[in-house]
Amino acid sequence: IGQNAEYGIKDFHNGVVLHVPEHALASIRDCEADVLRTTWTNKGSQQGSSLRIENLAIILDDNQSPLRCIDLRRCDRVELKNISLFGYGACFPTIFQKGLGTVPPVAAPGCIGLTMTDGSNYNYSNYTNVFAYGFDEAIQVGGEHVLCLNCGGTNSRYGFTFGNYPFHCGANHPIVLINCLDERNINLPLFHQCGDHDRKGNHIQGMQEVTMLALNIERNPDITPGGKLGSLMRETFPGTWRGNIGFTFQPAWWATNATNLPIWENDGSGSGFTTRNNAHKTICTTEERLQYAPFLGQQIFDTTLNKLLICTNPATKTWLDPNGNPV
Repeated sequence: IGQNAEYGIKDFHNGVVLHVPEHALASIRDCEADVLRTTWTNKGSQQGSSLRIENLAIILDDNQSPLRCIDLRRCDRVELKNISLFGYGACFPTIFQKGLGTVPPVAAPGCIGLTMTDGSNYNYSNYTNVFAYGFDEAIQVGGEHVLCLNCGGTNSRYGFTFGNYPFHCGANHPIVLINCLDERNINLPLFHQCGDHDRKGNHIQGMQEVTMLALNIERNPDITPGGKLGSLMRETFPGTWRGNIGFTFQPAWWATNATNLPIWENDGSGSGFTTRNNAHKTICTTEERLQYAPFLGQQIFDTTLNKLLICTNPATKTWLDPNGNPV
């Protein structure tokens, strides 16, 4: 694979590799396209298509075209397993020689690894061992009854975005990510559109649940495309999403997980979530508590004060005791 592979499908150790070479990418520089796209109904969902894809890699020679590797918006009941998506295949020889220290270029807008389904899914939508490297948006999460297990986005503008593509059905029901990773991306996840429509077709924004269990975050500008970090987690419509997020945050190589770094922008984003840095203790001294970057609603028993405290304003690190008194 890499620079010398021919365009087309290759058998590769009991899997399939689709390689898109530079001359193919050059022909679509100014237009949107897909490597794989489901196209079977204008409505898209709740017809029971039950698509299953396993053991597939898609390699783009570069990430400078508005190309989606896998577009599932016209589908329902999806199962993807053991999928690897690369946006910088022509860089492989250099990357293999120099390791992760060689950072791929910033991807062009619209260069996307995976786009999920169109709003509501009847029954399920499962993604296992799906990884995307070097895209504008590595994984565009959407739909309902979605489970992502061991999935991740790396070296992209966004590792994950939620509801950041057009959909025509409701997006209310749960999305769950387990043991997923967001590493060396410019921005932390973006939460955009969710909810439903009224009888006149107007969008009703908000209230979809996202749960992230053991989310691993790495952020370091030296090993990030463009060499500069962007936004923390944010909502386009602050406070309209709901859920639970438990995470750890590694700020550099050869470093332990940080306790003093926030992950939400200070604009009301994340106010509907219960967020926890799993490196924080639930019982600690005042000295240790004041070193933490707290989250809205976080509770800690302070052994110095002998009180249970709750954070009501993460930006100012405001903590109140059970009687509502600041401490």
